[in-house]
Amino acid sequence: MFVAGVPAQAMAADGSWTPVAWSAKIGFGNDVDIYGAGARWNLTPRADFFAANQLELRLDLTAAYWRGMGRPTPYGHLWDFGLTPLVRRTWPARGGMQYYVEGGIGPHALTATRINNSRKFGIAFQFGTIVGAGIVFGPRHEYDVGLYFEHVSNARLASDNWGLSYPGVVFRAALP
Repeated sequence: MFVAGVPAQAMAADGSWTPVAWSAKIGFGNDVDIYGAGARWNLTPRADFFAANQLELRLDLTAAYWRGMGRPTPYGHLWDFGLTPLVRRTWPARGGMQYYVEGGIGPHALTATRINNSRKFGIAFQFGTIVGAGIVFGPRHEYDVGLYFEHVSNARLASDNWGLSYPGVVFRAALP
């Protein structure tokens, strides 16, 4: 049995905190390169709404290195750590593949409040909003590749709120 790209046996049915998949991502926006990795968990919602609408709840933990391309600058890089609950909808497709769309909002922590000379974040606590779409493939639907768009900003909690918006590509693989 498969659940949107992750074999059911890979799910943490025993309630453990073992992730079901890992990911690698890359993006670019506002003169910043983004390179990241993450882990994913499948959550079991208690609402019938999710099951009735074929929606799944996921949780992504990510770490990303942001490299500023503006030169010269003393603010050339930072790290971004995020925890994002996501809602995913998957549809079957021909050839054993599946299509999906997903989106979510979650907290992020930055190791610096500035990158390049002009991009200021005000505070290290941020919110990340992400939307994406992609395909699930492989003999056991254990891989997925997708395009996403992410925006990270402080939601006007501080006067400096430049934020960072960028498109990217993500690859995920289910853990055995």
